[in-house]
Amino acid sequence: MSFDKKDAAQKANWIDFAYNMFTPGVLQPAADPGIAAAGYNLLYYLNASDFQSREFYGYIARSNGNPGKYILAIRGTETLAEWILDLAAIPVFFSAAPDAGLVALGFLSIYQTFAFIDVTGAAKTLNTVVTELAATGAGIEEFLVLGHSLGGALATLAAAELAMVNPGNVQSKVVIYTFASPRVGLLDFASSFADAVPTSFRIWNTMDIVPQVPPFPFIHVSGLGDAIVQTEQQLETLVITPPCEHHLTSYQWLLDSTKFSLDGGCSDVAVHATVAAMAAAAGHGPAAQKASGRAIRKAFAGHA
Repeated sequence: MSFDKKDAAQKANWIDFAYNMFTPGVLQPAADPGIAAAGYNLLYYLNASDFQSREFYGYIARSNGNPGKYILAIRGTETLAEWILDLAAIPVFFSAAPDAGLVALGFLSIYQTFAFIDVTGAAKTLNTVVTELAATGAGIEEFLVLGHSLGGALATLAAAELAMVNPGNVQSKVVIYTFASPRVGLLDFASSFADAVPTSFRIWNTMDIVPQVPPFPFIHVSGLGDAIVQTEQQLETLVITPPCEHHLTSYQWLLDSTKFSLDGGCSDVAVHATVAAMAAAAGHGPAAQKASGRAIRKAFAGHA
């Protein structure tokens, strides 16, 4: 399977649905309408814990048209507590498959609390869920794992467990796409991941700081990954701030600007429009407006 930018941008919608569903403290929110509109049915809520609270992290959905296709989508960081855990970059053995090597304690500590909640409220492990799904009439044709930011690290651990433990003989059916994932483990884990996971796309923006942490000796899975190197026009349009370079919507726009738009606060076009309106209200002409826009852009980029 080759990497397709536009297809990857569309797949990121499933993560966006998880973001839309997230409200702190709400463990089983209403399904985002986009899930049903895409022809899928939500089967399980993913709940997990940081050191402070239990939260909704994502879901498993099944295709209505092709019941053998499943999606596990995992959202990124939304609370300070999760970022504190992200930074707990102490190497520990990957508990699901200790021989696979060392991973970051912060990510693993959240991953170990994963529970998949079905419509009856029963909690199951990922292995139990996949084993049961594989035993259904349609079986599993594809198990697609998706994650952004912290969710990318957690998705990496989930795909690794599925491929290495192989519940329901799912290993060859696992496909993973991560966006803006931080580094998850050391060289031994990255090597084990490469040997076990058949199809992996790690998508990262070279202007995003999150894929650059934790520092060495942590390294990425999937080698160099699928890098987004921005064009001059993209650099001129996307506001250069850590949040804007990291947003999932920014990734989608960078991958396919014909179908996706930037958040207003991350579009330099929107910034210039705001500057123009402010300048006009103050009685400044176009030249002053342009100069003000350049100054604001430099300030966003950290060059002022």
